[in-house]
Amino acid sequence: MTGRVLGIDGGGTKTEAVVVDATGRVLWRQRTAGLDPTAGPEWEVALATLADAAGPVTQAVLGLPYHGEIADITLRQSQLAAQLFGTGCRVANDVELAFNGALAGADGVLVLAGTGSMAWARGPFGTHRVGGWGDLFGDEGSAYWIGRAALAKVSRELDGRDADSGFAGAMLGRMG
Repeated sequence: MTGRVLGIDGGGTKTEAVVVDATGRVLWRQRTAGLDPTAGPEWEVALATLADAAGPVTQAVLGLPYHGEIADITLRQSQLAAQLFGTGCRVANDVELAFNGALAGADGVLVLAGTGSMAWARGPFGTHRVGGWGDLFGDEGSAYWIGRAALAKVSRELDGRDADSGFAGAMLGRMG
């Protein structure tokens, strides 16, 4: 590795970006909003703004939501990355990037439960992913799913469909 290398972990909710030198020393770091392409075209402006803020780089690795899952989105992400960073750029799914970071290239399983949820595995039979279909279809175990289930429990206790377990009072008290 030579020069300045940019790494972007662009999730649906937040993005972490870092530039390091050949020794691994952090030269620049920034946290911004997510780069969710299904939320609108703002992700393109946000990525271009990050590229400008990071300055010139010789290589870039971007983990982006939905990459490799939806053809039109994957194509646009790849095109924009090439436009912003040139040929020294690799774009991958954000969960694949987390998998590789967590397991340092080894086979194994990563269960990721953030705003969404997905399991990513690699082994002798290849790479497989489960979940990550969004809040309309599942995302069981995700922060969104847990929050929605908690609010549903509160509403059932408040209107008497569930017995008062104290959960609704505790939750509302915590929320102020």
